[in-house]
Amino acid sequence: MDAWLPLAVAFPFAAILMLGGVWANQRFAGYKMLPVHFNFRLEADRLASRGLAIWLLPVTFSIMLLGIGYFSSVSPREGQNADPVPWMLFTGVVLVASQVFVLWLMERWARSQ
Repeated sequence: MDAWLPLAVAFPFAAILMLGGVWANQRFAGYKMLPVHFNFRLEADRLASRGLAIWLLPVTFSIMLLGIGYFSSVSPREGQNADPVPWMLFTGVVLVASQVFVLWLMERWARSQ
C-alpha cells in the first residue's frame, strides 16, 4: 500500500476539484458565456462557453494530479529524491486553491453583470 499512497492522496483532491466544477455548473447555469482569462487588474478579458470555462480547470488539474500520483507510485524509490506524499499534498492544495481563486473571480464577474 505504501507504494500507492501518492495516488491515494491525489484522489480526494481530484474529487474536490470535480465537485467544484459541479458547483460552478449549477451556480452559473443562467450564463451562456463565462470568463476564462483575467488581466492583471483581475478583470475578465476573454469569454468562452460555459462548459469550457467551468470544466477546463477541474479536468486539467485532475488529470495532472492523478498522473503525477500514478507516476510517483510506479517509479522506483531509488529514482526519487524524497517522499512523494508531502509533495502530493502540497500540489493538491495548490491546485484546489487555484480553482477556488478562479471561481471567486468568476463569481465577482457574475455579480457585476
